[in-house]
This record gives sequence, structure tokens and C-alpha cells, in this order.
Amino acid sequence: MYKMIVLLQRWTRLLDCVNRLKIFNNNKITTNIQLNRPYELAQTKCIARCNCKWRSGKMWVECPDANLHHIPKGLDSGTQVLYLSGNPINKLESRAFERVELTNIQRLYLVNCQLNDINIDAFQQLTNLIELDLAHNELINLPTNSLINCPILRKLSLSHNHLKIITNSAFINLIHLQTIDFSANQIETIEENAFYGLKNLKQLYLHDNRLRETHIRILNPFHPTYDDQPKKKQTHLKHMTLAKKNENSG
Repeated sequence: MYKMIVLLQRWTRLLDCVNRLKIFNNNKITTNIQLNRPYELAQTKCIARCNCKWRSGKMWVECPDANLHHIPKGLDSGTQVLYLSGNPINKLESRAFERVELTNIQRLYLVNCQLNDINIDAFQQLTNLIELDLAHNELINLPTNSLINCPILRKLSLSHNHLKIITNSAFINLIHLQTIDFSANQIETIEENAFYGLKNLKQLYLHDNRLRETHIRILNPFHPTYDDQPKKKQTHLKHMTLAKKNENSG
């Protein structure tokens, strides 16, 4: 009987200590849960053919060569970097990312996806997108109207597609663009005001195309300009590669 009373007393004291510890560390415990929560979500809301991880403060989802034909469902809505390269996604349908609740994407990679059609609303709600890689696809037309939904886009790659012309004001609303890669297409024409409004453009790649002549005024938006103070110089374009078609080639 005595031993039972002693055990009960010890148990009571132990419970009291635990309760005090919980009260004292309540804020600390809550903080730890919040810090771990993104990682836990990335692990629990993934799909079998993808690798989901928390890296450098961002939620990464990588699904290379996974035989996906559409933007996958079941990924965490907090995904910030989405790598879907090597999948046969030949068309981006209307609201392709909004439909699967992936609207927080900052970097999107769709390289070598046999992509040939992008709906005008495909990137709807991707207002945080800063980098888009569509290289090595089968695009014939610039996705100009689709990109209106990505107002802070800074880096765009359309290299190794089948583009033939860059039309006037192709990126009129993308004033934050800093890098555009048009290399290895079939571009023959760049209209006079094709790059109008791109005051922040620093790198432009046009090599390995079919350009025969480029009107000098095409580059005018990138010439050093002056603001209200005539002595203050503002230089925009830092690097450009431009290769004309070899006159001896067939």
C-alpha cells in the first residue's frame, strides 16, 4: 500500500512538471512547428513521380522525364520552383496552373516537352513568376498574350524552337524582363518596335537564326538614354549576340 502511494505521488509530480514545461515553452513549441511545416507539407503533398523538397528557403518540385502529359495534380500549393522538363506536355491549356492550385510558382522549367501550343490564359494567376524556360520545344508563335499574366517576369528562354518573327511590342507589358534567349530558332524578321518598352533588358541572345538584316532602329530602345538630368547616363542592354544567316548556306 505504501509503495502504491509513493508511486502515485511521483506520477503526480511528473505530470505537474510536464504541464509547467508546456506552459513555459508554449511559444517556442509553436514556432518550431511553423518552421517545420513547409517541409512537412512538401513531403506529404507530393506525387509518386516527383521529388519534393525544401531547398534554400523555397519549395522545389522536380518531375523530370516522368511521362506527364499535363501539369500534375496533387502537388503542394506552396510550390515555388517547378521542374517539368522532359515530359510530353505538348499543350498548356487554359488556366493550366490555376486549375491544380499552383499559383505561387516563381521559377518554371518546361524544357524539351514537345510543347507546341500555349493557351492565352495558360499562365493565369502566375503573378509571382520571375523565370520561365521554354527551350527545346516546338513553338511556332511567340506566347506574347499568355505572358501578360506574368508581370514581374525577369528571365525568358525560348531558344531552340521554331519561331520565325518577333512582332512589334511583343513584350510591351513585361517591363521587368532582363534576359531573353531567342537563340537557335528560325527567326527571319524582327519588327521595328519588337523590343519597345523593355527598359530593363540587359541580355538578348539572337544567334543561330536566319536574320539577314536588322534595322538599326530596332536597337534604339537599348541605346544609352538620359533622364531629366542630362549628365546622368542610363545604360540598358549590356550584352547581345546577333548572327546573320550564312550567305553561302543553302
